[in-house]
Amino acid sequence: MRYALFLGCLIPFRLPSLEFTSRKVLERMGVELEDVPEFACCPNTIAVEAVNDDYWYSLAARNLALAEERGLDILCLCSGCSESLKKANAELRKDSALRERVNSKLSRMGLTYNGTVEVKHFVEVLIEMGLDTIKGKIVYPLHGLKAACHYGCHLLRPSEVIHFDNPLKPVSLDGLVQALGAETVEYENKMLCCGSGLSLVDSEDSLQLSRRKLEEVKEKADCLVVVCPSFFQQYDSAQRLMKERKAKRSRILLPGATGREST
Repeated sequence: MRYALFLGCLIPFRLPSLEFTSRKVLERMGVELEDVPEFACCPNTIAVEAVNDDYWYSLAARNLALAEERGLDILCLCSGCSESLKKANAELRKDSALRERVNSKLSRMGLTYNGTVEVKHFVEVLIEMGLDTIKGKIVYPLHGLKAACHYGCHLLRPSEVIHFDNPLKPVSLDGLVQALGAETVEYENKMLCCGSGLSLVDSEDSLQLSRRKLEEVKEKADCLVVVCPSFFQQYDSAQRLMKERKAKRSRILLPGATGREST
């Protein structure tokens, strides 16, 4: 099994440990990876698609065409990247007029999009291998660990494009974590968005979404399992901000201070 590895923008520059560990896991599972230096941004739907549809599809199609040249499906480590490339792939396959406009732009770079490759998320690839196969590769099972799974938005939706798991009641990640030996816990805010996208519009509301899930999870589990660098960064930074605000509230207040702060 061989894939073109799509790292996206965030992992190489801010979270290289995710790339390192993913490569180690995939190597142990017998998956071969080919690096494609020409890969660029997926591109992000929020940053580009809202400005110019054809430009967004052209950027995505360029990545897909590069994988086609190598005859390889794409493996993404980021849920946002996989959602963007899957969406572009689906629309370009069914819309001949869009495909023609995009290929007109790609021709200037010596590329052509044909719609011959698939895009898969890291979790999808592991699930397709089978949980029993994964169990057979484990050296140190995670017995005694309670984990809360966070699926996020882009791994599952839009379901008509993603075609992976039940978008309302997913079980894939729970099954994968259980195969590693850990116990997964159910919790009320399991399907709540991490708030990462909202941070571009309202950082305070974004923090509130993360805080809501983190405060519930800390009462039920030892860790929160995420499958995307954006999720990791969002919850990691949210925890830091929550701790800073808690420490600030615990200090001795100056005369006249009310002690009321947004949390």
